[in-house]
Amino acid sequence: MLWLRDLRRESDLLVPEPIPDANGSFVSRVRAEGSPEPRLCVLTRWVPGINKTPHLVSEDLFSAGSQIAQLHRHSERYAVPEGFVRPYPYDWERVFGEESPLWNKSEDAYSQGQLEVFRVAAERTCHALRELGEERDVFGLIHSDPTPNNFVFQDEEARVIDFASCGWGHYLYDVAVALSALEAHGEHRAGLRAAFLEGYRRERPIPEGHLGHLGAFRTMRLARRVATVLDRGDPARQQWGPARFSKVVERIEKYVASDGGVERMDLGPP
Repeated sequence: MLWLRDLRRESDLLVPEPIPDANGSFVSRVRAEGSPEPRLCVLTRWVPGINKTPHLVSEDLFSAGSQIAQLHRHSERYAVPEGFVRPYPYDWERVFGEESPLWNKSEDAYSQGQLEVFRVAAERTCHALRELGEERDVFGLIHSDPTPNNFVFQDEEARVIDFASCGWGHYLYDVAVALSALEAHGEHRAGLRAAFLEGYRRERPIPEGHLGHLGAFRTMRLARRVATVLDRGDPARQQWGPARFSKVVERIEKYVASDGGVERMDLGPP
């Protein structure tokens, strides 16, 4: 809520603006009938616009890319309030570390050969994160879920909404998520991805070679989802089924066999 407040104060982005309660707090504890514990509630101003997910065109993605770049530009210079705490949308140790469900709860989901694909991917993603570092020009507060469903459009301008998953991360993670979500648009995805990148670069440059790390972030997102399903056990595993588990390995294999760039990896959802 503090970041949303400051985005409205310090930028031209029209994001959901938080409204304080009578005590000046952005978060209220509210008791509801039938709930044994009080709920944490927030209120934000409505962001006008329509969702265009099934009917996106290049101009929409250009504007969306521009919005995310402006978000990152603000994050670069943002003076974080004292006591401000947000999680990492992804965490290499949690996804690929020794205690990960990938290694400890996957005996009936993956063969040893398939797990080896995850191990190679773990090494590559670790190398990518180290190479990128965590300086302010590459790492800061990110939206973490800028998929088409989290944009509304009005007067040909994209507006990003739903910051519930925001946290600390590499700006490139947002770019990877946005591009991967366009896989569902089939033959139009290449043009839509190009438009997003063009809109982003119009507002904020992407350093030379950084696009080669997109696959690393997509791979971490896929592996984290698998680890979460494995950790939950049944019925989550049954809901996925063997075909979906195998599909993730196929996509990660493409990353392992490529340079991880935009067009050399299937960036679609599992």
